[in-house]
Amino acid sequence: MSIKFAVQSKDLHEVVSAASKSTARKSTVPALEGIHIEVKGDTLTATGYDLSKGISSTTLISSNADNTSSFVIDRDVLPNILAKLPECVVEVEVKDNILSIKADKLKLNSAVISGEEFPTVPSLTDKKAQLTVNYEDLKFSLQRVLFAVSPNSIKPILTGVRFVENDGELILSAISNYSCATCTMKVENNSNEEKLDFVVQATILQDLIKVLAKGGKNVDIKLDDNMVCFSSDKVNVFGRLLEGDFPDVSKMIRGESKIELLIPVADFSDSLNRGLLLHSSTGTPIKLGLSQTELLIETISPTGKLSESLPVESINFDGKEFDIGFNPRYLFDAVANSRVAEISLGFDGALRSVVISADGYKSMIMPVRLKE
Repeated sequence: MSIKFAVQSKDLHEVVSAASKSTARKSTVPALEGIHIEVKGDTLTATGYDLSKGISSTTLISSNADNTSSFVIDRDVLPNILAKLPECVVEVEVKDNILSIKADKLKLNSAVISGEEFPTVPSLTDKKAQLTVNYEDLKFSLQRVLFAVSPNSIKPILTGVRFVENDGELILSAISNYSCATCTMKVENNSNEEKLDFVVQATILQDLIKVLAKGGKNVDIKLDDNMVCFSSDKVNVFGRLLEGDFPDVSKMIRGESKIELLIPVADFSDSLNRGLLLHSSTGTPIKLGLSQTELLIETISPTGKLSESLPVESINFDGKEFDIGFNPRYLFDAVANSRVAEISLGFDGALRSVVISADGYKSMIMPVRLKE
C-alpha cells in the first residue's frame, strides 16, 4: 500500500474530527476504533463507524493517484495534532503501514492499519422515502425534544426520537419515565408516496447537530427499511432504525388544563436553575405555589431554603390555589428547551402533570409527591 497526497490542514481536521465522533469506543475489530481514510482521485473520505451508526465526510485533496487506496488511523492522533497546527498544507504519505506527515515545522510518523480490515459501511439499498429540510430548523427542533429521551431503557426504542411526516409538517417526539416532548416544524411536501415515519437513536441525532453544515443549508433525510441517512454538503450521518412500538406522545399530552399561566422563560429557568443548587446535593424537590398573579418557587433542604416569586399572567384559573412538587432538573430542561421568550404552564391538580406549551412545542413533566 502506497498513498501520497497534499491537503489543507483545516480541511483535513474538519473531516477527521467529524468521523472520530462515531468510532467504536471498544471493539473486537480494532479497525472500528479508528478513522477509515479513503483516497480516490482528488477526493478524501474519512469515516467513523461502530456497526450501528456512522459519520463520513469528504474533502478535496491534491493527488496523482488514479486508483482507490485506504488506511485506518488512530481516532485521536490525527484530530488532536491537526487542531494545534496553523493553517498550512499537510503532506501525507502512507507506505508499508506507516503514516508520514509533514506540515509547517512538524514531522510525524505513525502506524496505521490496512483499510481492508475496516468493515463494509452499509448504504441505503431501496430508498423508500426522502425529505429535504432546513438545517437550522432541524437543529432547533431536535434541541427542543432531545432532553426528553430516555437515556437507558429496557425498551431500546425509547432511547430514540420519532420522526413523523404529515401534511407539510415534520413532528419530532421523545419520551422517558418522567417527561415527554413533541415539536412540529414546517417542511415542503414530500413527492414520495410513502411519508417518513421512523425512530432513530438519540446519539445519532446528537452527532448530527455537531457535524452537519450550518448557516441555513439543507439536510436530505433518506430512509429505507433498516437505516436512515442525514446528508448535507459533504457530510453523511447514518444509522440503524430502532424497532418497536413508540407511544403517540401528542395523544398523551392533554390539550386543555384547568389552570393556565403565562410566564417569561428567562426568569423561570433562572429561578429553577438556582433551585438546582440545593437539589443537587439532597435530591429535594422544588415546590411551586400557584395563584392567579404569581408563582411561588420554593426549595427546602437540610442545607438551606430558597424562595422567590415570579409574576404570571392567568389565562385560565378554574380551581383553587395549590402547591405542586417537581424534580427541578426535569422541569428546568423542559422550560429551557422550549427556546422561546414565553411559555404557558397548564395544571390540573397537585398530582397531575404540568403541560408546557409554546409555538410548535409541547412537553409534559410528571410531578413528585410533596411531604406534608
